[in-house]
Amino acid sequence: MTVYQHLRIEIADQIATVTLDRPEKLNALSRDLHDEMVQAANQLRADDDVRVLIITGAGRGFCSGADLTARPAENGVSNTQSARLDEFGWVGAQALAFGAIDKPTIAAVNGVAAGAGMSLALACDIRVGSEKARFKTVFLERSLSPDAGMTWFLPRIVGYARASELILTSRFVESDEALDIGLLNRRVPHVCSAPPAKPPPKSPSGRRWPPAPPSASSSATSTPPSKKGCATKSSPSPTPARPRTMSPKPRPHSLSAANPNSPANEPRAGKRSSHSRRPPRRRAPH
Repeated sequence: MTVYQHLRIEIADQIATVTLDRPEKLNALSRDLHDEMVQAANQLRADDDVRVLIITGAGRGFCSGADLTARPAENGVSNTQSARLDEFGWVGAQALAFGAIDKPTIAAVNGVAAGAGMSLALACDIRVGSEKARFKTVFLERSLSPDAGMTWFLPRIVGYARASELILTSRFVESDEALDIGLLNRRVPHVCSAPPAKPPPKSPSGRRWPPAPPSASSSATSTPPSKKGCATKSSPSPTPARPRTMSPKPRPHSLSAANPNSPANEPRAGKRSSHSRRPPRRRAPH
């Protein structure tokens, strides 16, 4: 199997999974990626060990169309005479390569599919999308006619009137509407996989830093942080118990100001109170 720069191909149980691998550009089509896609489509079509072909994108997008940030030579635009005389051009080569595959093709739409990326999904026999799948024709916003096979596939999938409306408005079609009008055959929950946890760095002395928690019970009760976009259920925190308040006990020798004649003010046996003291005796003059 040929090793590609912007494609990842995995074959297991006679099923080939082709992953567009430009996640930093939402898998936008450059000249190199386009050439690799056409070459991979022709190679998998001739491989008798492959029975089914699945096309998806790496990261959070399926394919955002042509890469407008690339230079003309990198984006498939050539000024040679043979390229100008080519009736199909590089976008036509993509439509013919994937539309002519005589094996079942499935588009796993995991995010945005715009422009030529939407045409790539339409060229597949079955389209399965997640809850984050979105479609957009885009071409009218670039003053271009729909290419890469969109004018052939889209009316045959959603009908002429709806295809005209999607092309002329160039609006986003969310996953629920795409399922209703036939752009998606099935919608599945979005799989959000957390990246593997990195080990903590080592200090110059060779010890791990920060150190491990003192007990496993405290780490088990803590809730791990959730990845952005993934909904996690957190256990309800226990309600802290209110502190018990105890009323102060009356002092045994305190006088009751409300009732001076109360028994609490009477002196105890064996002890003299301040009210039972004798007056001081006067000394006689010499």
